[in-house]
Amino acid sequence: MSAFIENQLQLLVEQSSLARRFCQRAALVLEGDGEWLHSLVTRFSSLVPEGGAYQLGGEAMATLEYLPAKQGKRLLGKESLLIVVSLDESFDANSFNAAVGTLVGGGMLLFTRSSGSSVHPWLLHHLTAIPSLLQSELTITNLSEYWPIESGGSLDRDVYAEQTQAIEMVEKVVFGHRKRPLVITADRGRGKSSALGIAAGQIQKKRPCRILVTAPNRSAVAPIFEYSAASMDECEAQQRQIEFIAPDDLLQNLPNCDLLMVDEAAAIPVPMLKRMVAHYHRLVISSTVHGYEGCGRGFSLKFLPWLQAERPGAKIYTMSKPIRWNNNDPLEAWCSSAFLLSAEMDSLEKLSSVTSLSPEKLQFCRFDISQALSGKHLLSSAFALLVNAHYQTSPSDLMLLLTSPNMSLYLMIYQDAVIGSVLTNEEGQLQSEVIEKIQLGQSRPSGHLIPVELCNHLALTAPAAQRCVRVMRIAVHPLLQSLGVGSEMLTRLKQNLVDGADYLATSFGVTDELLAFWQHNQFVPLKLGSSKDKASGTYSASLVLPLSHQSRQWIDGAESQFERNLVHQLRRSNQDIDASLAWRLYCGALSLSENSKQPSTLLTYYAKGGNALNSCRAELLPFLQSLAVADIAVDDELVLAIALQEKEWEIVADTFGCTGRKQAERRFRASLSELIQRLQCKLGQPN
Repeated sequence: MSAFIENQLQLLVEQSSLARRFCQRAALVLEGDGEWLHSLVTRFSSLVPEGGAYQLGGEAMATLEYLPAKQGKRLLGKESLLIVVSLDESFDANSFNAAVGTLVGGGMLLFTRSSGSSVHPWLLHHLTAIPSLLQSELTITNLSEYWPIESGGSLDRDVYAEQTQAIEMVEKVVFGHRKRPLVITADRGRGKSSALGIAAGQIQKKRPCRILVTAPNRSAVAPIFEYSAASMDECEAQQRQIEFIAPDDLLQNLPNCDLLMVDEAAAIPVPMLKRMVAHYHRLVISSTVHGYEGCGRGFSLKFLPWLQAERPGAKIYTMSKPIRWNNNDPLEAWCSSAFLLSAEMDSLEKLSSVTSLSPEKLQFCRFDISQALSGKHLLSSAFALLVNAHYQTSPSDLMLLLTSPNMSLYLMIYQDAVIGSVLTNEEGQLQSEVIEKIQLGQSRPSGHLIPVELCNHLALTAPAAQRCVRVMRIAVHPLLQSLGVGSEMLTRLKQNLVDGADYLATSFGVTDELLAFWQHNQFVPLKLGSSKDKASGTYSASLVLPLSHQSRQWIDGAESQFERNLVHQLRRSNQDIDASLAWRLYCGALSLSENSKQPSTLLTYYAKGGNALNSCRAELLPFLQSLAVADIAVDDELVLAIALQEKEWEIVADTFGCTGRKQAERRFRASLSELIQRLQCKLGQPN
């Protein structure tokens, strides 16, 4: 190795030493040709203890454990001392942020960039804040700006004080009074998961018990199980009873346990959290309050006040001190800025008592992505709303918005504050040969969710050939919800697109409330998914709104096809959907042009106690259709469970608290009789 590279290597070693001194994480951009990058990185990584150096993307180097660019999540649960990230191929923001979260204080992040390689302007701008070393240089630029010298020093002695306190509080949930749940909130890197894992292990040592852990996905809670096992000896670990269960499985089966841990709770719908609180009396709820693991503000505004009212003995504990690195870590601050990880919604406390908004005072506009850097405040405020409303919003969504020509961000502004945002994606306009392959199941081009679904599942050509604008995310400031802002944004979006798109579309995990919102805005459902999302416990629904004459020509036929399929789905693949939601879907899918008909004599006699259900089951669906056409709501969900969803009597009895089939059928007959009387009255027939 030349003396010049040896001197450059010494610069890296000095930065590593500085990082250890401050117990913070160093970062450096290396820019030069491939041979120089390989030589310098290989030499430096050989100085790192074995098992602590990783490479994310780029050409694999022998001294580093290699991971493809999109697989940074594989490092979750580990601790790293060196991470080398290539900027020469597709940069994956989700993967990068997952990997960097494992880098400990004193560790080093190296970005490698071949001379002249293309980097997106947004990322390139933020990279200028990180010290850089060029192939021909013997000095590191921007060094004094990166290191906050005044905040340096060794890791605080009491760095584990908050974690110790959290562990003690978790144990108290198990060994103390019932119905006193604990809520732990923390930013990333604060030791929340390790605290839960250590607490689980210590609880098992004191008393064998069953601990259940639920979260939106299993990988997110892997550290809990690792720290739990590490806190016990081998024999104890083999005997432990700590298990993962998906949120929907948990609520469907309600298994017994001595402690339920709900991690990343902000990513779980509030109704599901409330059901967990109602059933489980020894409960620890934890959530990330910044970043993209959870929508912290929404969790705080919607769920925590309810919990404190419902469970006055609930404790809320916040972990603020980093575990893996010192306070004021420059790399943490850089990630937060570059990926809007700590983006905050505009403060609207002065508007908290507003009960109505004048449409003429609302400004709706498309955000100019080319001005993202100069308009960073608007972008940050809008993105914070999306993070708050949609737990699946991720760093990669930000990068995709900044790079994709098909994505657009729209803002609703009131009194200079961003109060709403809509993220859209342009889809469709596919070639005929591609459409045929989609219909035959031979192709599924990415970036065209709705056209591909309708083309494949409904065998339609027009939706894929026409231009679709899909609403990917829509969000309203939580202090101004239920004031019509969301509907107003959709109205103005439709006006903006009326000459440039054939139809609007959306796809989401369907709930009664969300479906009501989209139907109120004239969107019609055309597809109901057959598999349930494990985190939210919901089925996906795809809805459309025609904008052009050409789209109206096929949407009517698609609605009829959806209506024919829906009843079969509600009785088979989607039978476990909430009965009230099933009724809303059914009513929304019906063609209400036909007149209501009088209930059959056979059904009337059954309701009064005659014959058997099997004798008149065929009469139930026409009866429900007549009720829907007559605008008579079916309020008793037990009726819907039997008549619309065809659930077994045993399931119905258990769901609705009946002692058995006899009691459930008596209730069914009574409710049926009341509905028959209401229909007869509406149609003018005397009882």
